[in-house]
Amino acid sequence: MSSRLTARDRLSRLREVVPWVVQQPDGANLDELAERFDYPREQLIDDLTEILFFVGAWPYTPDTLIEVEIADDRVYLHNTAWFSQPLRLSAEESVRLMTAGRSALSAGDLSEDDGDAPHSALMRALTKLGTALGSAGGSVVDVRLGHDPGDARGVLRSAVQQRRTVQFTYHSFGRDQVRERTVEPLDVFSDQGNWYVSAFCRDANNLRTFRLDRIGAITVTDERFEREATEDHRAYEPGPDDPTVTLRLSPEARWVAGYYPCEVVGQSDDHLDIRLTVGAQPWLDRLLLRLGSSAEVLHIGEPLSLSSSRVTAQAILRRYRGDASRTP
Repeated sequence: MSSRLTARDRLSRLREVVPWVVQQPDGANLDELAERFDYPREQLIDDLTEILFFVGAWPYTPDTLIEVEIADDRVYLHNTAWFSQPLRLSAEESVRLMTAGRSALSAGDLSEDDGDAPHSALMRALTKLGTALGSAGGSVVDVRLGHDPGDARGVLRSAVQQRRTVQFTYHSFGRDQVRERTVEPLDVFSDQGNWYVSAFCRDANNLRTFRLDRIGAITVTDERFEREATEDHRAYEPGPDDPTVTLRLSPEARWVAGYYPCEVVGQSDDHLDIRLTVGAQPWLDRLLLRLGSSAEVLHIGEPLSLSSSRVTAQAILRRYRGDASRTP
């Protein structure tokens, strides 16, 4: 059995686990479930209790979300009647699916080498979907996968293919610093509407992810590297030594839990408590300013500080009032 699964592997297995458990009238034995789907037991429990809890059907009210019960090492799933028949996509969902497919094609990551290539398969699927949609499928859809100024995306993709080292200036938004970087680019990808390059940063001596619209002057060197991309990449990967902050979110701020990597530590009808890993103080300052009164800080780890957020808020207020030259 795999000792560690990537996020993509876990999602793939979880999609197979749920329908199978639903078909078991007396629930499913936890150990048998882990063995059948090659799913590490602890990861399976975590995903069933912490992820599946948020899965359901439209309109995602409590009565449509899956309920998970684990008792005496057996798994029971409730509120799953919508698995009893094939789901039909709404017109809006179909257009979203069409848009996602066209986005994948426009990204240029799919091969066109032969008739069985992913590109050809996706084209056939989109054609069928467009036929089913009728007039809705013929509507013009403007797909934008994020802004990357100049030729940064093309330059970096070429460097990835040729395994060439790249040098560029980079504005670190979290720390509000501009520095020179020398990197070994491993992958160029889109996430949450922005383009990123995953690379081994020689200055940090570690893997890093850089947003393309924050890259300045860029140069591809003649130096080649042998390193290969071996993991899935995200825009931000929390480090083991990064400090954390615990926030109590009002209902209007629950989007934070779905947008940033975090751990849910408590919830009720009127609030959600999350533990969030923070890469840098300026990033936390901006998040707290954005959330305002809809978030309460329950705990903040060193070296993070609420006083920094207050100073930032005061500076913005002074700028808004037009008296930025005055001291706090």
